[in-house]
Amino acid sequence: MPDYDDDDEIPDDLGLGTIVVRRPVYDEGMKLLDAAPAGEGDTFETARGIADDHKAAGEEDKAEHWYAVAVYLETRACAAAGAEVVVLEEGEEWDPDRGKKIKSRKKVKRTKTVKSKKKAKSTNKVKSRKKVRADK
Repeated sequence: MPDYDDDDEIPDDLGLGTIVVRRPVYDEGMKLLDAAPAGEGDTFETARGIADDHKAAGEEDKAEHWYAVAVYLETRACAAAGAEVVVLEEGEEWDPDRGKKIKSRKKVKRTKTVKSKKKAKSTNKVKSRKKVRADK
């Protein structure tokens, strides 16, 4: 962080630019902001407290989610007034080079339905019987 003298003018934009957030984190953060009393700006501390409670209860997934909400709210509080917020939906990723959303490049594994061995063996037996009868 740069060291500003008293005479230096502190810039409005400290370089935070675009805020990229996933939909569930954004929705929880907005619920907290809407529920907060007017003028209370520390909603990220509330989210961090919820995350700590979940972590103490051994609920790591919920704790991780709420820590992400706290980071989003803190970033939002520190960003310049005109900072753009990009909300990523399921299956979307952020491409910082192009500055836009893209479809996720992750491949989803598909499971094949496998016939049971018992059924396959019985089918083979039927075929072999037919061949024997054809030879007679």
